[in-house]
Amino acid sequence: MEELKLGIGTRLQHTLYGPGVITGVRLATYLITFMDSGTREIDKTDPKLEEIIPENVTVEVETAREVEASLLKILRQWSEEIG
Repeated sequence: MEELKLGIGTRLQHTLYGPGVITGVRLATYLITFMDSGTREIDKTDPKLEEIIPENVTVEVETAREVEASLLKILRQWSEEIG
């Protein structure tokens, strides 16, 4: 299958996992949150994916630095609330 180039917020249908929404974009995979089976990392070339409603079609690749910065921010806020 040709690689899909979709963005965060795009609604998809997967023949195995059902309906879902792209919640993250990586170089070769999408992080897709499915209604019934939670978040899964799916290859962009997976033939079982079908686009339902395109949303943000610009490709936004998460870098390790961006993920790390987000996690640190969340952990700092969480530790301030507890302590």
